[in-house]
Amino acid sequence: MKWLLRRVKLNQKGFTLMEVVIACALIAILSSIAIPKFFSSLVTANTVKVKSDLQTIDTAIVLYMTDNGSYPSNLSDLSDYIIDVQNLKPPTGKECRLNDGSTVKISAASYAISTVDKEVRATCDNKTASEYGK
Repeated sequence: MKWLLRRVKLNQKGFTLMEVVIACALIAILSSIAIPKFFSSLVTANTVKVKSDLQTIDTAIVLYMTDNGSYPSNLSDLSDYIIDVQNLKPPTGKECRLNDGSTVKISAASYAISTVDKEVRATCDNKTASEYGK
């Protein structure tokens, strides 16, 4: 009986060290290609979100000015123009792309209304929608 058990163990098949090394190398190569692409997609998504939010707020500012004859002093004034404006927040701590191709981390906890070049505009980290890239 012991002879039979020993024989079964000797006939077991498995992977050789070389096969395991080759498999690990292939996984490493594929990961080195996929991870940067994934990170670039996240930066693009964050940039598009911030830019879209700022353009929406800019539109609401114009509508507010048209209806009331003055500019809003803060975002809560735009509650009639933007649904759930109090929960409209930028992706803080995430990276966004600027027009020059560089990336910056968003540190602002919320969007703001500021005067930029003598115009009242929505800003995120003191940057308008036109300063964020694609």
